[in-house]
Amino acid sequence: MTSQFTMWLYPLLILSVVSLFIRIRLPLPWSWGFIIQSLPLILCAVLGLTVGPDWMYAIIGWALVFVFYVPPKVFYTNLQRYLTALDADGLRRSGRNIKLLFWGLPGDFWSDMTFSLACFVEKNAEGAEALLSKWQNRRGLPKSVAGIPNSYRLIGRGIMWQWDDIIEAYERIRAEGGAPGALLPAAARAYSETGRFQHAVACFSEAKLVDQNLALNNLALQLLPFFSLVGATHQTNALVSILSHNKNDFPEHTQLYWLGRCNLANGDFAQARELLLKARASSQSKLFQDRIDTQLALVNANEISPPCDLSAEEKNSLVSGLWKGFSRAAFVQEIVSPRRKSITVIALCVILIALFAVTDMWHVAALFDPRKLTEFAILTDSVTNTIMNTCALDPAKALSGQYWRFFTYLFLHANETHIVLNIIGLYWFGRVAENIFGTTRFLAIYLVGGLLSGVVHALLSPDQIAVGASGAIMAMFGAVGAGIYRLKDKIPEPIRKFQLSWLGGLALAQVVLDQLIPHVAAFAHLGGMVSGFAIGMLLSIRTPSLTEVDGTQKFIGG
Repeated sequence: MTSQFTMWLYPLLILSVVSLFIRIRLPLPWSWGFIIQSLPLILCAVLGLTVGPDWMYAIIGWALVFVFYVPPKVFYTNLQRYLTALDADGLRRSGRNIKLLFWGLPGDFWSDMTFSLACFVEKNAEGAEALLSKWQNRRGLPKSVAGIPNSYRLIGRGIMWQWDDIIEAYERIRAEGGAPGALLPAAARAYSETGRFQHAVACFSEAKLVDQNLALNNLALQLLPFFSLVGATHQTNALVSILSHNKNDFPEHTQLYWLGRCNLANGDFAQARELLLKARASSQSKLFQDRIDTQLALVNANEISPPCDLSAEEKNSLVSGLWKGFSRAAFVQEIVSPRRKSITVIALCVILIALFAVTDMWHVAALFDPRKLTEFAILTDSVTNTIMNTCALDPAKALSGQYWRFFTYLFLHANETHIVLNIIGLYWFGRVAENIFGTTRFLAIYLVGGLLSGVVHALLSPDQIAVGASGAIMAMFGAVGAGIYRLKDKIPEPIRKFQLSWLGGLALAQVVLDQLIPHVAAFAHLGGMVSGFAIGMLLSIRTPSLTEVDGTQKFIGG
């Protein structure tokens, strides 16, 4: 029997090799630290599979994955959080810590970028410019990174409210025939702050935000200033609701600030004053408080800000057009990056875990009272053996008339690793499949696809007894691929191609792993994937509403 720890070493090996391949294609001055980080992962996987002990190398290898891959994600999240809150101290802490994660040139680069933002928040434009200029046309930077200093320079101008400078830079580049791609979001914000909303919408349109596969929070953050400053109350409330899903990323004073400015744009001075005063009291940022004081001065003078010369019809047209684009982008995110909770998926996970606990009760008992392990194991061994002998997919018995085994085997698992991996796959792809096809058809894919995977296994691997939900999960996986392929009219082509490529790579990795790992029902996986794809091509797709967004990424309509 293959050790559970061995099963974790194969994906570790594939992950580290793919990571190494991606990184060696970058300029060496930039990538050497990342290459060094990949090597111990490969070494752990190889030693664990060949020398052992596998448990030790599996634990070390995945601990290193956590150390090397999780903190950078936390860094980028904190960077956005501190920038939104205009927290210079938080930005400087992030800038110091990033050198522990990114070695060499990348650490220096991101540290300087973060410190430059802190300087802008502190109104130290000269200090920020000195840091950014160090990296202008610097050799050894990847193409994807080379333009970041200019982007941060624009962000800094926005932090210091130099809207006219941003507009001037944008219009100059356009007049010279350049590509203003990096300038577009900043220019849209600058035009919104100065009341030139038609120009702002033109920038958003040129930026093609719908095609960029931006996370819903990032998209909402880019569009919130426009809707707030044009006085679109419904849309502003919806975007604030989305962003406040995690209050740490979008603090209360920021929420109150934009709601207050929306009221100010509509001339509701009393409500604007109340919200802005609450925002000032809850903010710890001197720069943010200064901004609020500027708005409060306008409130006290009964001046609508920013001034707008649009008619009601023109304003409604701009708002509805941009909101339609946002709703389409939000719909795409509901498909490719679900955040919503699914009662159906959670219920299936609970059922699988409960049945696993029943068939492995001696493990559960040992957690509570190890002294009872021996006597309890005798009892539970009998229960487990009865369940497995009756419900596992024994091809000979199933094909000879015990057809229930094609269904019951989907709810049994061999060990902890087996069920953990299946629960992860069910939770992720189950929500996507339910979003695309709806709850009833999602359950049909799970059950019928799982049943067909068992039939394929019984016919092509007649000597191998099988248990596990992986056949049904592979059916969901195949159906998701079919659904995304069929959503060509609703998902932009670049995002659709990326998702299909990613799913194809994952399918190939699964096929490779099935050949490497012993005692895996490879034909059940393949049968589930193919049957799921076929079912997904035949079933009707849920029809969503492209006009309603509720801020929780629920799949609305259909």
